[in-house]
Amino acid sequence: PSTIGDTEYEDLGLGAFERPPSPPATAGPWQVPIDGLTPPLGLARIDDPAMRGFLDFYATEGLRRASGWRARAGRYRAWLEAELVARGAPPELVWVVAIESAFDPTAVSRAGAAGMGQLMPRTARALGLRVDATVDERFDPERSTDAAIDYLLSLHDRFRSWPVALAAYNAGQGHARSELRAYAVTDFWEMDDYGALYGDARRYALRVITFALIDQDPSRFGLDGVIADAPILWDTVTVAGGVRLSLI
Repeated sequence: PSTIGDTEYEDLGLGAFERPPSPPATAGPWQVPIDGLTPPLGLARIDDPAMRGFLDFYATEGLRRASGWRARAGRYRAWLEAELVARGAPPELVWVVAIESAFDPTAVSRAGAAGMGQLMPRTARALGLRVDATVDERFDPERSTDAAIDYLLSLHDRFRSWPVALAAYNAGQGHARSELRAYAVTDFWEMDDYGALYGDARRYALRVITFALIDQDPSRFGLDGVIADAPILWDTVTVAGGVRLSLI
């Protein structure tokens, strides 16, 4: 398996996915206009300094990283979006996979998370995946994607907000504290006032939102010339027990 942060990823400007980049500037003037962009994932607005900072970051310093993610998206994007829509989840969640693993089903983080959705062993088992010394279904794109979507949907059911669900996916449900319900907070931008989300988890959600916005108008961010990788196709074949893997 590939290790997140190894040379291959670093050469593409795609290293260290388990850590958000340094927070971009949150004070204007802003380089990327937001007129005509539609707030995604249930947000009411996107004219927040933190949001504007991420949009500018990926149009400038983070452009190489953004280009790599958009190119690699071609490998699985059509299939992932179809799976999300079929399950009633927003297709914009495809960018979770970009940020987690750069669309690499063999990726392993230094912390032990694995697969395209970067599930930890305990979480994966709780979601019904087999993870043991013989089989690790986190590396199965179909099984692990189903599990990751299950998890995201359950987080959305709990918190009633896709941005908060994203933050909880990144940092764990315990980090999306009970203040969310106690104060009936519904505006993602107000959540820091209650200490409801830790900084890294909030920035993780902002990164997914950023790429959903970039996808609406790639040329605005200097990404219209990115050529997507060819889709990876596969078949599912049922074989009898006892067949050696070397023969498949």
